[in-house]
Amino acid sequence: MLFRLPLFFAALLHTAFSSKEGKSIVTKQFHFKEDFFLTFHPLNNAIGPDNVNVLMSGLDDFGELFKDAWIKEIEANLQGRNCKVDAMSLPKFSICDWRYPERYDVHELPTPGQAYLYPDGFVQRLYYEIEKLTVSCVEDFSYNDLDQESCMDAAFTGNNFLGYVNPLETDCAEADGDCLFLTAEKITLNSASTAELYINRFTEIPLYLKCLTTDGYGPKIANKLIVALDRFFELHVEEELTNEIMIQVPEGSVYGFASPYASGRKFCAHGAYYNYAGGNLVNQIPDADGVLITKFTYGFDVIWFKPDGFDEELLPDIAAKITSVFDDGSFLIFLQEEYPDYDFIQDTEVCNAIDINEAEITLPPTMVPTEKPTSLSYIGEACASNSQCAIGLVCHQESNTCTCNVETNEGCSTGNICAVNSESDIPKCSCNMNVDDGDNGCDPGQVCRFSCAFLIEEPMCFDDENIRDCDWWGDGYSCADGNKDGVIDKFDKSGGCNSNPHTFSPTEEPTESPTLELTPVPSRKPTDMPTLEPTLGLITSSPVVTSNPTAFEIDTDMP
Repeated sequence: MLFRLPLFFAALLHTAFSSKEGKSIVTKQFHFKEDFFLTFHPLNNAIGPDNVNVLMSGLDDFGELFKDAWIKEIEANLQGRNCKVDAMSLPKFSICDWRYPERYDVHELPTPGQAYLYPDGFVQRLYYEIEKLTVSCVEDFSYNDLDQESCMDAAFTGNNFLGYVNPLETDCAEADGDCLFLTAEKITLNSASTAELYINRFTEIPLYLKCLTTDGYGPKIANKLIVALDRFFELHVEEELTNEIMIQVPEGSVYGFASPYASGRKFCAHGAYYNYAGGNLVNQIPDADGVLITKFTYGFDVIWFKPDGFDEELLPDIAAKITSVFDDGSFLIFLQEEYPDYDFIQDTEVCNAIDINEAEITLPPTMVPTEKPTSLSYIGEACASNSQCAIGLVCHQESNTCTCNVETNEGCSTGNICAVNSESDIPKCSCNMNVDDGDNGCDPGQVCRFSCAFLIEEPMCFDDENIRDCDWWGDGYSCADGNKDGVIDKFDKSGGCNSNPHTFSPTEEPTESPTLELTPVPSRKPTDMPTLEPTLGLITSSPVVTSNPTAFEIDTDMP
């Protein structure tokens, strides 16, 4: 129920003087700002962001009629026609804003301050402001003597406002934002309502899609199917769910549906997939006829006006209802007609959602995978045991993170090795210093060595054994013999750089390094400095949202 709240007024001027007839005249000036409620009956849906401009523009055009009605009403009824309106400014109309717009995408909601009046009316809270109203009377009077309710009734009597929001075009499409009010037959002052705005959230609703007869498919095909499933949801599933809600709750009204996800996900998503050749989805298994059954999930918000007193579960059989929309094979036809570039679907004979309980399968689609899927932890991610890490990785107990395998080098790209080179004792991938004539993890012709110029624990790839990264200082610098063994080789690590270098390994003690203390790694690293942990392929998982209940109420209180 919407409640009318008193706002404010100000008596700005009060004068008293004598007229020519010797009577005292009292003149007062007022400033009003009040709320009021208009009921639009009937409307096909609530007033939304696409319609509010039409409404407010109509009210602005209505301002002159509104003003005239107020003047006539005041002069006809205040002190037995012994008062006169000396001046009145045009009213300014406005609508309230959402108090907490950061909680939700308000562009997906009806206008704030709106409620539903069964069976087909919508009640909108609005405001009018009269900055200046000057009235003169033969006797003293107060703000309370000005009957604003009667003035408002006079302004909106006889359906006066209807013509200001109905478009003149007779061929207007009702889906257009400018044409929502085309169905309205009455617009009256009324604050009574029977239903308030409410949002029900549904997440992880399973959809088992029986489609394709391949050996399996991964995210590449699944993501294409998701595009089609989202569009099918908008065109067909939303309509069926709306009808189902109206059967269950005929006193309510559905405004629309919205995605509950802040990520790139819209409505539908697939589950985890395997990180090996083929990369098929985990929740996937062939039916008895060889057609694959794959589990997808839907998530969405239902934005509707919930009747006062309704406390039942909305759409208790929602998974079965969504599945039923696919029963007639319409999804396959939809795919083939709307997505002709999907070659994998054009010769398919079956592609529809099924009741998983009726499938002729020997294992459930949620079977335990025989290989670890990509949803398990990867390098640098948390773990408690090796079983929680992706294929080949191990759980480093001191840091409780997944690392490469020192014994097998798994987790490192070809030629790289897994080793512990730093005080942190955490294994990392790096090039192989023990291989000079072969695959050492570097480009052909490069050597794998420690840095000479910087304090870096892991070896890297360099073009020249002697210069390494000393060219960071400029031309003419080469590695110093850090361990004083008379040669520049793989055992020299962070020993500094010398000017006027030899072009070969020195045979005598070189000159001193240009710096007394080793320089930490600068913000500008040498251009040939490789990534210490090479990328091992893109790891992808389905979109993740915060845990939500099956249904919840979003606060829609108004200012």
